[in-house]
Amino acid sequence: DAFDGDPVFNCLLNNNSDKTGFWDVLLEHFERAEQRYVDCSTVLVTTLYSSRGDSVEIRDFAPRFVHFDRTFRPFQLIRTIIRLQGEPRVTIRIRPTFQYNSTDGYHTRGSQHIRFCGPTHTWRATTNTPIRNILEEMPFLVPSEPVHVIFGADESLTNSLSDVASDFERKTIGYWKQWCCSLCLPVEFQDVLVRAAMTIATMQCEDS
Repeated sequence: DAFDGDPVFNCLLNNNSDKTGFWDVLLEHFERAEQRYVDCSTVLVTTLYSSRGDSVEIRDFAPRFVHFDRTFRPFQLIRTIIRLQGEPRVTIRIRPTFQYNSTDGYHTRGSQHIRFCGPTHTWRATTNTPIRNILEEMPFLVPSEPVHVIFGADESLTNSLSDVASDFERKTIGYWKQWCCSLCLPVEFQDVLVRAAMTIATMQCEDS
């Protein structure tokens, strides 16, 4: 929650650990993956393909948009999993750490959320898939409706999870497209420069 704060998903800083410090989605019989950004935004789209012809799309972003004349940037990561083809089965693994990987903490569960509790911070993952799928890291068939997971501060959502995820994504894309229109860039290498500018902007230390 600060520029020098405790990294929650820190596997890259922990010798690329495959045990803790990450949040991933595993596709059964995985074969290949493709990644791209939604044009002029920070919404990352990952498509996973299996050797059996199944595929899913994963959309990741951190909300950021203007709300009540202020920039709204909550401590949240939103992930949406969409079935594209076949009958894909995925496993969602959420393994945050606390105090620079010195402890994994413990978790508690609610009807539609999991609380990850550490010595000083508590994070919450709210989802529309059965909690057991995440708690026990059980493979499950991706339904026809998108699967949403919102990871962030230990706060309850007051609206529908799907409505929040889709509304925040739409507003975040709109924010970054408008932000990109304010840039003054040369004609050459615009795509690369726009992506670099957005990366720098998202890495700035800002009071929330």
